[in-house]
Amino acid sequence: MSLTSKVLITGGAGFIGSNLADGLIREGAKVVILDNFLTGFRENLEEIAGEFELIDGDITDPTTVKRAVDGCEVIFHEAALPSVPRSVDNPLETHRICVDGTVNLLMAACGRCASFHLRCLKLRVWRSAGPSKGGDDVSGSSLAVRCCQADGRALCSRL
Repeated sequence: MSLTSKVLITGGAGFIGSNLADGLIREGAKVVILDNFLTGFRENLEEIAGEFELIDGDITDPTTVKRAVDGCEVIFHEAALPSVPRSVDNPLETHRICVDGTVNLLMAACGRCASFHLRCLKLRVWRSAGPSKGGDDVSGSSLAVRCCQADGRALCSRL
């Protein structure tokens, strides 16, 4: 990647995405951030305000994703719905964002960008034994969590 590459960061208002954007901007990259601010925060972008293009949109919208990808040489895909309790309460929303959103991004990127970095999060299964080391507490074994995790693992293994 050239230091002057145009780079897309999905989920760029999250902790990882905003720090990645900061580092890439410091190295001279032209950064585009796609975020719907469902779990990311505008405050995370304050230090780099005015130094990037912001697309306030959803990764599940193919038209928005195509617009975000346009002209980018590199894509860092950080968009996700990282809340385990939220995924238990609404597994279809989790699937739509994490799986369908990733597929939208891949389809838009095909033939349009030189490099695509997909970071697959480590997926864990929570049991009724208590909270995980990460602090999330989901009581009972959850088919919804296992299904979302299986979808994510299957997608990542095929990419």
